[in-house]
Amino acid sequence: MNMKGKQRVSFNFKLSGGFLFAPALALLGVIFVLSFVWVPASSAQDDPPFIWQVHELESDQTGLSNPLGLAFASKANAFQVLEGKAASVTSDLVELSPLADRKGVARIAA
Repeated sequence: MNMKGKQRVSFNFKLSGGFLFAPALALLGVIFVLSFVWVPASSAQDDPPFIWQVHELESDQTGLSNPLGLAFASKANAFQVLEGKAASVTSDLVELSPLADRKGVARIAA
């Protein structure tokens, strides 16, 4: 083939270590600076603290002298307290209302 009137164009890229390092470093710097611009200083403190008062169940209200464990039964809406007795083979599982009224007692052999 005859290539009259046509020139051959070739691209010769010589990449040195500094050619890509400077723009990449500048791009990382811009991303780093912009990440602090878009985050407000109070973003971690939007909601007020969630604090509530807890009702105490005193032993004179419940009549329990040696409670060993406590659980809440959501279906019964009651606390279940395991009361241990010194030198006894049985334990009592006492069911208490949220206002510390006794609902029932079940004796369990230990």
